[in-house]
Amino acid sequence: AGYTPLDPEYPAGRLAFMLADSGAGILLTQAGLPVPEGCAARVLLIDEAGAEEPLYEGGLTAPDADDIAYTIYTSGSTGRPKG
Repeated sequence: AGYTPLDPEYPAGRLAFMLADSGAGILLTQAGLPVPEGCAARVLLIDEAGAEEPLYEGGLTAPDADDIAYTIYTSGSTGRPKG
């Protein structure tokens, strides 16, 4: 599984694009931060999980050398984020 850091100060449309474009299945966030409208990712709030309970109980696989570790989006020359 890879990750894509998102800045909550970005416009909602840019965040929504980055989530959709990256194919994010989970959005790990904090209460009080906006979740972009139409976000298809499962939203997990880190401040609601107890120390004893896992945030995610899905099956995890060992990483492969060809797996993506992270995606960073730049502003792009067209103004559309590129990742």
